[in-house]
Amino acid sequence: TRDAVLQGLYEVLQCCGDEVGSAWPLVLAMLKSVAQDCEEPGARHMKAFMCVQLIRNDFLSALPVDCLQLLLTTVGAFGMQPSDLNMSLTAITLLWNIADFFGRERSALLSAFSEVGFHGSSAAPQVHNVDALWLVLYHQLRVLSVDQRIEVRNSALRTLFTALETHGDLLEQTSWAQVVNELLLPVLRDVRESALSAGDASVEQRLGNGGGASGEAMLIHHTRNTESKQWHATWDTAFQGVARTFQIFLPVVRGLSTSDEAWEALMGHLEACLLAGGDKLAEGAMRAVKDLFAASQGGASPLAGSYWNAFFSTAEAAVVRGVRELGLPPAKLRGVVRVLGACRELGLLSLSDTMSLVRLLDMLAWPPFATSNPVSEAGPSQPPSKVDLSMQREMQEELRTLTESFHALPLPHQVLLW
Repeated sequence: TRDAVLQGLYEVLQCCGDEVGSAWPLVLAMLKSVAQDCEEPGARHMKAFMCVQLIRNDFLSALPVDCLQLLLTTVGAFGMQPSDLNMSLTAITLLWNIADFFGRERSALLSAFSEVGFHGSSAAPQVHNVDALWLVLYHQLRVLSVDQRIEVRNSALRTLFTALETHGDLLEQTSWAQVVNELLLPVLRDVRESALSAGDASVEQRLGNGGGASGEAMLIHHTRNTESKQWHATWDTAFQGVARTFQIFLPVVRGLSTSDEAWEALMGHLEACLLAGGDKLAEGAMRAVKDLFAASQGGASPLAGSYWNAFFSTAEAAVVRGVRELGLPPAKLRGVVRVLGACRELGLLSLSDTMSLVRLLDMLAWPPFATSNPVSEAGPSQPPSKVDLSMQREMQEELRTLTESFHALPLPHQVLLW
């Protein structure tokens, strides 16, 4: 019976969807309930989703403005259903298309909202009504960003950051406070927690919709063949996206009353990347923050010195703790000092920073647990491994490059550094 109702609804929408009028809330609520029903996935989901696609493609501009939020949550519900991968990915594309519609038709939406006297949710009355729609859309993508399927969560993250980059300038300042504190930082936290809790079990992916057991097994690259590796790749995407959003909208973020707290939280996430992530994630996160400083130097809202101090202190403390307390391989942290050394080109390294960087280079070249220590009570130590020698050569090269800049400093500073 429900299948027949959905088929009839699709035919009605095709024939006279422009005349649905006040019944749109009922139509959308029914479609959403189908998406949330996981007991009977399959053909019924597909029929309902076909109706949603038809509404988005042919009747989006005809929907009453007070139904747009329900449309967003309906599309989001189809993205969250676990049975059909292609349906979830298509739902994310629909959310992007709706975002493009909101950006293109902003003036029409403002006019329509003023006519119906709608002023957003009572929970956030200070948020403009059109901005409230944007926040609902971003929330749907945020939820999808921690989906268990890597294709879904990575697509949702890319869509979220692209939508913010493209349409973020349409948001008001009060809305940006929610974007930073209730969207960007929480999604980074959720992805990090999922990455740290993911297991090392091998991941098997099969060809065919949904990756069912009947499909042929796919060969997965060794960098993505476990749940942990896949979640760490998503973690890298999330951090890069958040840092880039901060970079693009730096004047807006700096204008928030909670900007200092947001920066402190970002530094906390950076520390987690350096200590708990892989070397690729660690160096990528460092470069993302370095690029943020580089962009701020030529803009109207340069970052304060306290922000740089927090960044350098976070990186320095992570290297020291990683080597001395956690016993991390120096090669895992080489990217951290490499990026810090590159910051001298931006004129960010103070005398104290440079002295600290020299100590870090020495620590990584000769870590406390190096195999090339002098003879111990147990007898002669083993010769340095190829990894030790390679790391020492690399740190020596970094040190040589750093010392080339000493001659530009006052003589007393050169003496201290040497």
